[in-house]
Amino acid sequence: MIPWRIHYDNGATFSSAEGSWDEAPADGVLFVVWWEGETRHVHSGHDFYFSHDGVLADTDDLGPLLRKLGLVKFGRWSSHRAMERASQQVNEMPCPH
Repeated sequence: MIPWRIHYDNGATFSSAEGSWDEAPADGVLFVVWWEGETRHVHSGHDFYFSHDGVLADTDDLGPLLRKLGLVKFGRWSSHRAMERASQQVNEMPCPH
């Protein structure tokens, strides 16, 4: 298990020595600190922090997590030609029932 500690805006902390990530209070996070050997990683200034498969991350890393979970589909900028081709397919598609 990767050791970690959460620091909250009310001065409280909660660490991996006290319980699981799921048991930690969800609101008021100021810092999430975790250690990889002797290397300390500090996350701060994000709206969301999460743990997945033993890895702690913040909102800068949501794309890989959401792709893995399969809950969200991602849009993409494309060329005008690709948009026009897809738009034509959408407009010509009959009702599937």
